[in-house]
Amino acid sequence: MNNFTGLQQMALAKAKPADGARDQLAVGTHAFDFVVRVVGSLKVGEDYSSTRSQAVPWKQLAVYLLGKVNAATRDKVVRDFLEAHRSSPDGKVRVADEAMVEAAEAAAAELLEVTTTTCRGKVTGTPVFELVEDRTRGAA
Repeated sequence: MNNFTGLQQMALAKAKPADGARDQLAVGTHAFDFVVRVVGSLKVGEDYSSTRSQAVPWKQLAVYLLGKVNAATRDKVVRDFLEAHRSSPDGKVRVADEAMVEAAEAAAAELLEVTTTTCRGKVTGTPVFELVEDRTRGAA
């Protein structure tokens, strides 16, 4: 039976085990029955809008583009890319023409759908949990 209010459910959801709590449990099934008092406050932030565009599937786009050129050009482009990748200290291939990169990103952004969603405001707080009574058999 769940007759908790929304506030009570959110306060309980903020419960986090203390560091090392898992280390205190042996493998197996553990029955429990205890009464807890929860005290504190929660702050609920304002809802907000988030706008984002779809991600460009760059790997699929690269494969698609390679399928548009002849076999010799495709092999040369792949070999050149792999060589540049191997010789790069951080594994990133730099494109010499930055304007071309910006134009490609702008074209992709222009063609992709932009989605705006309303996000619920964050709920923050740190309720304090106090053990009132432990009815678990064998509890110390």
